Amino acid sequence: MAVTQNLLQALNADFHVFHSLNELPKNVQNYLNEHIKDTISPVDGAFRATDVIIDPNIPTRRLLLAGIDANLFFVWYEHGGRGYHHHIVVLEESVKSVNLVYATREYYETKEIFEIQKLIAAGLVDEETFDVQKHGYW
Repeated sequence: MAVTQNLLQALNADFHVFHSLNELPKNVQNYLNEHIKDTISPVDGAFRATDVIIDPNIPTRRLLLAGIDANLFFVWYEHGGRGYHHHIVVLEESVKSVNLVYATREYYETKEIFEIQKLIAAGLVDEETFDVQKHGYW
């Protein structure tokens, strides 16, 4: 299955939506905590959208949407600071582990899942998985 097909499967209309990362299974939460530099604020929570730091305790990331379809989880979040953008991370959960399927950045002003689906279908979301080893985090 191609990366784009995995991503579209994870973002299909039948997913169960999560509005907080705390709703995800613990092993998925642990995987995200290992690979994401900062905490992620809940949907509509406070976060630093720019590089102006008024309160250093406010995270630079905010959850837009997360969900599950079969054994695929996706997490879609805003990343503020210098160069505001979004991240899409797709993880596959097996009996023994959680594995990265796909991780990328996108720079479109999207707020709805159908907008991401259209961008993916149009080939406007990068199919290359973001190199966590090179960058150290998402």
